[in-house]
Amino acid sequence: MVDTHLHVGCEQLAALAAGVGQQQATEADFERVRRLLPQQRFDAQTLLGVRTIVAVQLESPDFAASRRHTLGLLDEMRAIPRFRAAHLFNRVEPYLRGLLLMAEGEPDAAMPHLKVSMQRFNDIDNALSTVANMANSGYVSHALLLLDEAQQVLDRQPDVQLVRSRGAYEMEVQRARGELQQALKTQEGTPHGER
Repeated sequence: MVDTHLHVGCEQLAALAAGVGQQQATEADFERVRRLLPQQRFDAQTLLGVRTIVAVQLESPDFAASRRHTLGLLDEMRAIPRFRAAHLFNRVEPYLRGLLLMAEGEPDAAMPHLKVSMQRFNDIDNALSTVANMANSGYVSHALLLLDEAQQVLDRQPDVQLVRSRGAYEMEVQRARGELQQALKTQEGTPHGER
């Protein structure tokens, strides 16, 4: 028996992602997907669809309205028990939420979500990417705090799970810390500070 709710939900999510990419998605489009989520079975395709939407929304400030709608989708997903029970969702949702909040100019609100994501992924490469996202968004002091969390991730991650040598990661963390501290000093010397 074919699960029609799953099929319709995935189609609607794909259509929403296309609409967002073309800057044509409306509040009604997000609402349609939000209404279907309670019948949607959790699978990686659902999360991939939302991740695709977020990736597009991070590209430009023109996506501010749709970012808020995507935060609403994440809220709806979090409220559904089968989504909350999925390990993958619990790792990826805080990361996506943190990125959206950061793009909305709310780095303080993004921080706890990004820290939780770093802890749940427990992967230094992912952690360093999160630090870079925050720094590239202009929030250097926040990136430094995330770098402290990344160091903790590295300290916990077994050597067998590292892609490169522990020494290489230690050097990268040290280099990033120096660059971020220098950037922070530069920002503090400007009248506007961060971002």
